[in-house]
Amino acid sequence: MAEGFFNGGKLVGKGKVYWDNQTNSVLYDGQWQDGYRNGEGVEYHPDGTKAYEGPWKNGKRDGQGDSYYPKNLRAYTGNWKDGLKSGTGLEYYENGCKAYQGPYVKGLRHGRGDSYHTNG
Repeated sequence: MAEGFFNGGKLVGKGKVYWDNQTNSVLYDGQWQDGYRNGEGVEYHPDGTKAYEGPWKNGKRDGQGDSYYPKNLRAYTGNWKDGLKSGTGLEYYENGCKAYQGPYVKGLRHGRGDSYHTNG
């Protein structure tokens, strides 16, 4: 289910998409262009906690944003391009300790970075 402004059958402007028609659990709340996530928005896990907050381009994470484990625990903060980690970022373990800080290319750690143990 979706709510917002439609043009030619596609969401445009501010709108929401829900996980399914049976619940009020939001999948995505944010900006749309031609039916794609475009601009600032928040994606949610099925339990209603944030999965990602930041910019989108053509339906993919793109720009400076934060991803989260369920229960609103930060997983990654940094740059994204075409839906993948790209550029400088900081990755976290589920316990909240740093896991890695450094550069990414196409979603993979690449270049000089710092890796941390699970206890910090």
